[in-house]
Amino acid sequence: MVEQPSVSLRPVKAAFALLIALHALLPEAGCGSSSGAGGPCDPAKCRAGNQCVDDGTGTSCHLVCATQTDCPFDFHCTPSLTSGDAGAVLNYCAADAKSYTPGPGTWGASCNPTGGMLKNPDCDASQGFACNAASPTDASAYCTQFSCTSDSDCRGGWWCATINAQPNATTSTRSMGQTVRVCEPRLYCSPCTADVDCSPSSGPEHCIADDQGGLYCAPECTGDSICNIEASCKTLDEKSACDGSNGPCVCVARANECVGDGKLCAPCRSDADCPMGLCVQADYSTEHFCTVTSGVPCMINGQNQLVDQCPSTDEANVDVGCTTTADGNDAPTNQCVGLTTLGTNPNTGKTQYVLGCFTPDR
Repeated sequence: MVEQPSVSLRPVKAAFALLIALHALLPEAGCGSSSGAGGPCDPAKCRAGNQCVDDGTGTSCHLVCATQTDCPFDFHCTPSLTSGDAGAVLNYCAADAKSYTPGPGTWGASCNPTGGMLKNPDCDASQGFACNAASPTDASAYCTQFSCTSDSDCRGGWWCATINAQPNATTSTRSMGQTVRVCEPRLYCSPCTADVDCSPSSGPEHCIADDQGGLYCAPECTGDSICNIEASCKTLDEKSACDGSNGPCVCVARANECVGDGKLCAPCRSDADCPMGLCVQADYSTEHFCTVTSGVPCMINGQNQLVDQCPSTDEANVDVGCTTTADGNDAPTNQCVGLTTLGTNPNTGKTQYVLGCFTPDR
C-alpha cells in the first residue's frame, strides 16, 4: 500500500481566485437549463467561446473544447449530448470531481526521483501530489496523485491506472504481484471512452475498439515504423493495412487488445492482469505480456530452449521458454515466457531468443 500524503486546507485567497475562474464558465443570465425557469438556452447570451450544450442535466452555456488543453485547470474536456456541425459530437469543459489549487508541483510537473516518492520537494505534497517514477533515475518522472479509485479522481486526459508497486522512485527492484493505483496520462493502449479522452503527444489519437469490446487510445500513423513495435498501422476501422491513401490510420495492437485473459503471452499493463504469473516487458520492445509461473524449477532443452513444463501459446512466430536465471530486472527465475528470435548469436552461431510475444521476427 502507498501512503497518501496529507492534504492541507486551501488558503482563502487561492479559493477566492478559483471561484473567479469558475465564474467564467458559468452560464450568462437567462441561459439556464432548458427546463428551468429561465427558459431554453440562448446562444446569443453565452460568453465568448461558450455554446449551448446538453451536459446531461439540461442545456446551458459551457466552454466548448477540442482537446484537454482547451480547458482551464480543474476542468476536463468531455463529450456532450449536443451535436455540432455535420452531426459531430460537441465537447465541453466540465469541472473535475476533485478540485486543487493551481501552482507548481501539481499535475505532470517534473520531479527528481532522488527526492523520493512521497513528500518529494518537487511535488505539492500539501495537496497530496507525489512523484511517479519508473526507477530512481527516471528522467521522465512527474508529479501526480496516488491511491485514486476511479478515472474521475484524475485530471482530464488522465486515468486511474493500476501499476506494479515497484520499481519506483526509491528502488529499481521489481515487486512480485503488488500493485498500486495512480493517475497517469492516457497514452497508447490506455483505456478510453471517446477520442477526446486520449492525450495526443505528437499528433491526433483515436479511441478504438479491441477484440473484447473494450476501447483503447491509438495514435494516428502513416506506416508501421511510427507505431510501437508491438503495434501495426491500420485503417481506422482496423480491417486493412495503411497504404497512404486509405487514412486516417491508427496504431493497432498486434494482439488486438491491450489486456488479455491472463494466460501465457496475454497482453497486460501490470501484474494484476496476470493471475498465473507476472506482467513483464519484452527485451527489445515496449510490449508487456503475461508469464506463467512454472510449477517446478525451469529445465531447458539445450537444443532449442523449449520446455515441457510450460503451457503452449497460440501466438504465431512465438516459442516458449522458461527462465533459469533472471532475465534483466523484469522476469525472475522459473517463469514460463514467450520467445521471439533476434538473429544469430555471433559466439555460438545458434538462433538467439529474446523475450517477446506480439512482435514480428526481427
